[in-house]
This record gives sequence, C-alpha cells and structure tokens, in this order.
Amino acid sequence: MQKVTKMPIGLGMHLEQEIAACQLYNAALETGDPLAWMPIEGRNPDLFSINPETRLSLLSSGLIEVSGDVVRLTSKAVSLIEKFVAEQ
Repeated sequence: MQKVTKMPIGLGMHLEQEIAACQLYNAALETGDPLAWMPIEGRNPDLFSINPETRLSLLSSGLIEVSGDVVRLTSKAVSLIEKFVAEQ
C-alpha cells in the first residue's frame, strides 16, 4: 500500500477534512494496518471539524470512528482512499 501524496481525494468533504483523513491514513499505514486505531492526541483538529458549508463532519459521514481517546478510519474511508491512491 502506498501513502496519499496528492489532494483533493474526493471524499466529498472540505479540503482540510480530507487532508486530516489522509494524514490519519498515512500514519495508520506506518503500523501496517490502514484500519488501525490511533491516539487522538496530536491529530490534526480538522479530522473532527464540521464543514461550515455542508455542516458535515468525517464522523457524521461514517468515514472515521472514535472510541475513547483513539480514532480510526472506517473501511468505507479506507476503500475510497485506496481507490484514489491507485489512480494517483
């Protein structure tokens, strides 16, 4: 698997939210598992932001999951990102 290096990726979110999701994806890839739970602390705050135009967040769109103090991408998000990476 390769990391995301170009933006936007087409998640249908605000660019800053997509960048934050890609940063999480790239960090999770370093563990060997794109679905790995990662600590929330130190994450890009745009990962949890709400798009002021659409009022959507990555969480409400089903692209990230949060449990306590950890976060991960959903399989839906990983599939979308991997599809984009294959086409970069």
